[in-house]
Amino acid sequence: MENKDINMRLLSPFVDLRLKKSGELFFKRMIERKTVIMKRLVNGAAEKKRFERWIRHEDVTLERLINTEKSRLKERIEGRHILGIQDTTEINYQAHDGRTHGLGTVGNGKDSGFFLHPMIALDASTGSVIGCAEIEVWNRTKEANENYPELPIEEKESYRWIETAAGARKVLSKATSVTFIGDRENDIYEFLDRIPNQNTHVITRVCRD
Repeated sequence: MENKDINMRLLSPFVDLRLKKSGELFFKRMIERKTVIMKRLVNGAAEKKRFERWIRHEDVTLERLINTEKSRLKERIEGRHILGIQDTTEINYQAHDGRTHGLGTVGNGKDSGFFLHPMIALDASTGSVIGCAEIEVWNRTKEANENYPELPIEEKESYRWIETAAGARKVLSKATSVTFIGDRENDIYEFLDRIPNQNTHVITRVCRD
């Protein structure tokens, strides 16, 4: 990730200066140490307590973190050709099942966890990662509808490909050009119909003839 300014203003909307500084240090450690494991991020018990308090603070919400990152990204993409690469990953918490709550099931239909679907923005000229243009986070809390194939795209999980690209397109609007890249799951008619425009292009691995 581009990191000339390690104080990336990831929490600039926060009024509490101490909260802001804790968040900046937390993300700085993640970048420097290339891990999200708490015991590898901290220098001692006091810092561990500091980070845990930050994570649990009522003002540190998922929506706020995502919106702050999108605001940061908007300032860095003007005049560039941006590659937007999206895909889905699952976060499996089955090993901690007894200590978690509010989670759904992941891909195997049994283990507890949740899903992330980010749009990672890269500079097409250098290949450097600039940031994240959009993120969808969700729990799978119920089984698939038996009439799933007949449902409108907006009611299917695969709508995440369209929704994420549409949100990212707004964030990346000041880029010279945007090219969205996806795998075979991204071979969706509605995506190809709704997302491309004069400034936005798509490259998708074909799933169907």
